[in-house]
Amino acid sequence: MIAKQNKVGFFIETLTNSHDRKAFSCGKEELDRYFKNQVGQDVRRNVAACFLLIDETSEAVAGFYTLSMKSVLLADLPEATQKKLPRYPEVPAVLLGRMGVDVNYTGHGLGGVLLFDALERAYIKSRDIAAFAVIVDAKHGAEHFYVKYGFLQFSDEKNRLFLPMKTIEKLLE
Repeated sequence: MIAKQNKVGFFIETLTNSHDRKAFSCGKEELDRYFKNQVGQDVRRNVAACFLLIDETSEAVAGFYTLSMKSVLLADLPEATQKKLPRYPEVPAVLLGRMGVDVNYTGHGLGGVLLFDALERAYIKSRDIAAFAVIVDAKHGAEHFYVKYGFLQFSDEKNRLFLPMKTIEKLLE
């Protein structure tokens, strides 16, 4: 279960050119390179929205995540989930594309704060633009983090996980 997590001393805002991305490091080279060099282009091209967890005191980026729209093949979902959805070849979803916490802020539960904000934001937007779930492609062993929060595995891909909007709705109540 996810409880609303408010961390005193932090706030979340969208990425702008004024944020210092060069100082950020989560310890995963691929993610650091993306955040420092690519995310700004993705935001400008409307292929991802990026949200930052900012330390109020230092204004440093403590963490980030990206969201975008995605479609999922119905056949890729577990059979029990397929039965609850219309028989369209694909169904809409929100992709939690990338997420990271700076190494200077690890061990303080900020990953959960970022995840909760992403789920809440996706759920709220799904009432205007339909999406059945939040999808994540967990890398670097992160699937355990998501499973801990209730994410389910796709049929044949252990690193691709989803959390239905109906479940998110219950978590937010």
